[in-house]
Amino acid sequence: MSRILTQTGWDMVGAALASREEGRLFPVVAPARPMIAVGLCTSLSCGLLRELVRLSAEAANAPELTFREAAPGHIRQAARRREVDVAFVYGADGLDGLERQALWREPMLAALPERHPLARASEVSADDLLRQRFLANGGAAERTLQSALIAGVLGAPPADLDCLPVERETLLELTALGLGVTLVTGSAAATFHPGVAYRPICGVDASAPFHAVWKPGGSNPALGPFIAQARALALRGHAAGVRPW
Repeated sequence: MSRILTQTGWDMVGAALASREEGRLFPVVAPARPMIAVGLCTSLSCGLLRELVRLSAEAANAPELTFREAAPGHIRQAARRREVDVAFVYGADGLDGLERQALWREPMLAALPERHPLARASEVSADDLLRQRFLANGGAAERTLQSALIAGVLGAPPADLDCLPVERETLLELTALGLGVTLVTGSAAATFHPGVAYRPICGVDASAPFHAVWKPGGSNPALGPFIAQARALALRGHAAGVRPW
């Protein structure tokens, strides 16, 4: 009976031949790198999360990082389903059933169309923002969580909130086109979007806590050291008085 040698089989044959030529008794097989699937619902433009990814990628025996980005509720659900090993989320809502590690707080900014009347000032009040039409991403299923996240920053939920089934970047393009206002994390303001003005929010503590969250009982041995590195980085930044964005 004829047999078809798979690609893996050919790789093993090649390794064996190379070992023989080099005088080795057995082929040397490189150990598989551990893999960590990371969930995101904010920007990697700057800040502690960007630094964490950089340090992890440059470390000796670095794990292989894969990424998934989605709206806040969707990425929390991905963590519950173990579609990602760990997710970095802002706000304390919607974390039931997940282990969490508090890391840092990050300011939230108002993203406004450049020609919006509120963009004429150097900062905008929470009360004025709450009178505007708000845009959020994720679709209708995301509306309850998005409303709670906005209320956590501004002190009350917006009266007019439209959750659209679009990506975060598209949401900012719609903001630039004058279809509404939205909130972004401070790190996201490092990315330029034509037609969008970012303004600090006054009158409230307009910041949100960042957490690493994951489903308990997982078996990925690389996850613990990765979360420990995130915590150590956040503690160093806090001790040094470094702005986390």
